[in-house]
Amino acid sequence: MGGLSLILLSFLYVLAIAISLFANQLTTEFSTTGQIIIILIAFLVSLVVYYFQFFRPLFRLKVKHLEMLLAALFEALSKKYYALNPDVGKIRINVMRLRRKIYVPWKPFLRIDFCSNGYLDAEKEQKYCRNVGCCGTAIAENTLMYFDANQVQLQQSRNMTATQLQVTKHVKSILSTPIYRPWDIFKSSPIGVINLDSEDELEKTKFDKDYVQNLVPQYAELIGPLLP
Repeated sequence: MGGLSLILLSFLYVLAIAISLFANQLTTEFSTTGQIIIILIAFLVSLVVYYFQFFRPLFRLKVKHLEMLLAALFEALSKKYYALNPDVGKIRINVMRLRRKIYVPWKPFLRIDFCSNGYLDAEKEQKYCRNVGCCGTAIAENTLMYFDANQVQLQQSRNMTATQLQVTKHVKSILSTPIYRPWDIFKSSPIGVINLDSEDELEKTKFDKDYVQNLVPQYAELIGPLLP
């Protein structure tokens, strides 16, 4: 059932209550304003009921399918990466969507939405604004960025909080690649990033090499159309 069904069902609820009011001759007990308020409340209740009955389960189903699709893409990317770079120990992959709070839309932030295994809950809870961390820098500059833990000054310049530095201290190298909508042909408005990270240093992960940096955007293009 779509949006039209929602509207029709809601109005049927409202109509039934309105008829009931008049049939029981409640018009003498309630003012016109009171009747309107009751009808509006009934309408809102019907919307809430319909949402929890239909849209919420569908949304959860969609997220579940999205997680399965991204898990498959993460696996494919990992295999391709290991084929190109067999000496690295282990990489992790996550996708962060660029979010905006209603009351501060001018301050968007990133947070892990989907990820491969191995991420701590504390890592998933962190929020990164523009110019914060490797991911936030990739969004702010609208370009692929890599991080090397050996470049301490670079790490400090990315405005990470003490908590963020603490929960990610085991990460020695990162590659952050912007994600775009399919219709953003000029790639001017990233909607998120895909991150590869590892406890191995940049010398091993080769995140600064062209053959790795050319690989990840191929998967970012596949992820862009999937994100809500």
